[in-house]
Amino acid sequence: MADEAGLWASSSRRGARSKECIDALRTSSSAVLSSPQHREHGVVKKIQKWAADTLAVPVTYVESLQLVRYYQGQQYGAHVDWGRSMDASLWLGGQRTATALIYLNSLPTNCGGETAFDQLNLRVSPTAGSALVWPNVDEFGQPEPLVEHRALPVLCDSVKYAVNVWVRGQALPNYSSI
Repeated sequence: MADEAGLWASSSRRGARSKECIDALRTSSSAVLSSPQHREHGVVKKIQKWAADTLAVPVTYVESLQLVRYYQGQQYGAHVDWGRSMDASLWLGGQRTATALIYLNSLPTNCGGETAFDQLNLRVSPTAGSALVWPNVDEFGQPEPLVEHRALPVLCDSVKYAVNVWVRGQALPNYSSI
């Protein structure tokens, strides 16, 4: 879908901030499925419904899906998915309360590309069809620094594909009528 529509672009570093640096190293490509034709695609709707059902929120709380692609050597440094207080998107949809990262393909053994939560001493290898789901806020709705994570570099001549599914604390605006 992203290939056909020519959606792939260098991933934004907006919001890619960790405690140690203003902008985390990010060398991947991404494609946001936000156009009406993509939002209404059957697979996109099923993924958003799955996320909403899994996290017990209305589907209107689920952001447009973001596909990510990592070629050999590409990575994403330590970052969090929740918004800082100066993030204008908080006004529109509230905080990102949860993330689901769905791996679209597996990588060969010892090929890297793991998702690493260093503060939790956890690394997850990409496995096709599996999803990694985590909260971005604590039980009081405050941003959770323990879920800082990174995408480790792909070490072999393979491509890693995944889809980010972010869930907000309130319904997102509906721009389809604009």
